[in-house]
Amino acid sequence: MPKSLLRILPVTLWAADGASARSRELTPLYVDRYAGPRRPADRSGHSYWELTYVYGGAGWMATDAGRTPLARHSAVLIPPGLAHAEQTDQTLDCLWVGLAGDRLEGMSRGRLLESCCPDLLPLCDQLWQRAGRSYDSGGPELDGLAAVVLGRFLRYLAEGTDDVADRIGGAVAWIRQNFQAPTSVPDLARRCGCSESHFHREFRRRTGRSPVDFLTAVRVEQAMKWLRNSSLTVGDVARLAGFANAFYFSRVFRKATGMPPGRWRQQPAEEP
Repeated sequence: MPKSLLRILPVTLWAADGASARSRELTPLYVDRYAGPRRPADRSGHSYWELTYVYGGAGWMATDAGRTPLARHSAVLIPPGLAHAEQTDQTLDCLWVGLAGDRLEGMSRGRLLESCCPDLLPLCDQLWQRAGRSYDSGGPELDGLAAVVLGRFLRYLAEGTDDVADRIGGAVAWIRQNFQAPTSVPDLARRCGCSESHFHREFRRRTGRSPVDFLTAVRVEQAMKWLRNSSLTVGDVARLAGFANAFYFSRVFRKATGMPPGRWRQQPAEEP
């Protein structure tokens, strides 16, 4: 059964004025945790910003512009007025945080912002747990936690973060070491803790190739070594390099080198 636990944050958590008053820069309006399938009939928007963080499961964030894949560690910031809906037939476990404040005023309102943020998980947990204690004057602490969560999310959005570079570098190393294994872009994205769309975009930006093209190039490179330095048949080389069959291997190899594997093997090796 779907399960939703909505925690609307009462104004009594903040003082009317002074240091403990609600932050004008950034403040959370509510914190909501949902787990279960989700197929809303219509998309809808809010009058405030909303941050969605995915703890587990998979699905899509649907807008008029299309569908953005959601996976574990996906984080999506949705501007006011943008009609949207999370959709999945599986169990999607996510956190929704309503946000308001001057810090959001300069941000784009025309589209959602999405990133893969593994280390947002403990921060979102802290915000969720703190929101459950609505009987004390913890409003300023909630403001601070919301600011940290948003700041970390914006850091992930910024180009050239070390964390993204490390994860893409790890994917490149894994491909080179495991090129023979059956591999798909969703599998690679899960290994990196990213949504498929974010992984594909960052991989291409940092390597100049799509993940599929990079994997194919690594397989062809290794196949060339076996063709040149062994007596393996073309079929054996195809299988060892991770291709489904010799016919497909020959087609890919011809596209990469301009000639089929057997003919390429007969060519004299180029001088280093």
